[in-house]
Amino acid sequence: MTITSIRQPDGILFDLDGVIADVTNSYRACITRTAADFGCVISLEDIDAAKRLGNANDDWILTRDLLAKRGVSAVIEDVIQHFQEHYLGVPGRAGLCERETLLIEPDLLREVTRRYPSAIVTGRPRKDARRFLQAYRIEECFRYVVAMEDAPSKPSPDGIRLAMGELGLANPWMIGDTPDDMNAAVAAGITPIGVAASGLGYDKNRKVLLASGAVVVISDTNDIQRLLN
Repeated sequence: MTITSIRQPDGILFDLDGVIADVTNSYRACITRTAADFGCVISLEDIDAAKRLGNANDDWILTRDLLAKRGVSAVIEDVIQHFQEHYLGVPGRAGLCERETLLIEPDLLREVTRRYPSAIVTGRPRKDARRFLQAYRIEECFRYVVAMEDAPSKPSPDGIRLAMGELGLANPWMIGDTPDDMNAAVAAGITPIGVAASGLGYDKNRKVLLASGAVVVISDTNDIQRLLN
């Protein structure tokens, strides 16, 4: 599909991690460090591979499942405790949340969300989502935030449908970086736009996003500008 043939949106729904927030050194690192706490080695490549398989939107559950594949049985409550201690920090050790960075130019984001009613649809806990949005002063860009507490994780379309209802949208885009994002958008009957960050794994990620329904795949969230008429 060519750029000019993509149906233009009446709003835009953004995934947060991997689209707005670079979580390579935060959530992804939390998975590897939590696994180490349980005596396992899990690499970033292992995480990418699991994400490409789908049904991997919840990083707590993903960590538990990756441990289980390595023969380590861990209850989810223990996994969450270790994970959140790494993410949020503990006395004397800063949290990895402080390493997150913005993946889109703030001025571009403000311009796009001024033109198109926008929402976040994320699997993060609400507090974690708000912390990032407030830290980069972009919370006001989004009229609504669907978080972990509000709907089942993608690939369920429920979070997308909730955001569409709140914003009164009929034909938004869903911009995401995983098959779960694309599958959720397809199930909700809206346009999926994939983001496959350039670098290691780009080709594999691009192929799986297209196979999951993406009408186009961009290598940088800033490229949404060229998709909009």
